[in-house]
Amino acid sequence: MIQKTTSSQPPAAGFTLIELLVITVIVGVLATLSTSGIFGFVRTQRLKSANNQVSVAIREAQNNAISDKVSWQASFREQGNQVEWAVHPDSVSASNANWYALEPTVSIDNETDLPQSNGVYRVVFDQRGTVETDLGGITLTLEGGSKQKRCVLVSTILGTIHTSRNQATPKNGKDCY
Repeated sequence: MIQKTTSSQPPAAGFTLIELLVITVIVGVLATLSTSGIFGFVRTQRLKSANNQVSVAIREAQNNAISDKVSWQASFREQGNQVEWAVHPDSVSASNANWYALEPTVSIDNETDLPQSNGVYRVVFDQRGTVETDLGGITLTLEGGSKQKRCVLVSTILGTIHTSRNQATPKNGKDCY
């Protein structure tokens, strides 16, 4: 009868130090990539949300002008590092309006060409919902030198309002049209 020899040491189990280091590095790289992607996504969503708020404010001013049969305006300003908006009758001074804040990381871009008075950009609609002020738009961007832009444009005297984002090819010196 042949007798098997058995080792008194149990077989090695688990991972070696090198395997653990490789796994740790891979997990760290994946975490870094996903975190930066998530932060970029969140920042983009904040910019989209702010642009939607601006669009709603302008449409609200237009609708209020039609329903109340008096001129209404949508106003936008930067107070410190915060962009704010207000919708109020044109007869009410912007300084006396109720102001609401947009996302804190959003700023008004220098492409904005709405008429401006005392640091307040504004668009005014008459009782028919047509534009009383010069046509133009408000362009928003993210703080920190982001190239992402979103804009709300009032493009016809009849009060046509549309949103857009930065385009690949600038037009008339603007990225957002």
